[in-house]
Amino acid sequence: MTQNPQVKGGVRPLSHRRRRATKAAEFYREAFAAEIAAMHPSDEQGRTMHVHLYINDGSLMLSDAYPEHGHPAKEPAGFNVTLPVSDVDAW
Repeated sequence: MTQNPQVKGGVRPLSHRRRRATKAAEFYREAFAAEIAAMHPSDEQGRTMHVHLYINDGSLMLSDAYPEHGHPAKEPAGFNVTLPVSDVDAW
C-alpha cells in the first residue's frame, strides 16, 4: 500500500459504511480482485476514515461513519456500481 495512491478511472465512488469499511475492502479484494492501495488504521471502535481500492483500473473509496464529527450513518437511498469486464467468466 502506498501513502498517496494515484486516483484512477473517471468516476470515483465513495461508499460510507455504518461500520467496518475494512471488512468491505476485504470482501471487494476477494470478490473483485481489488487491490488495497491505501487504508488508514482503524480507531479504538474499529472504524477507519479512509480506504482506497483499485478495481479493474478504477478507484473506489470507502469510509466508516463518524456521527460525533457530523457524519452520521444514514439508511442507503440505493446505488449501483457497474464493473465492466471483457470476460465475465474469468471475473
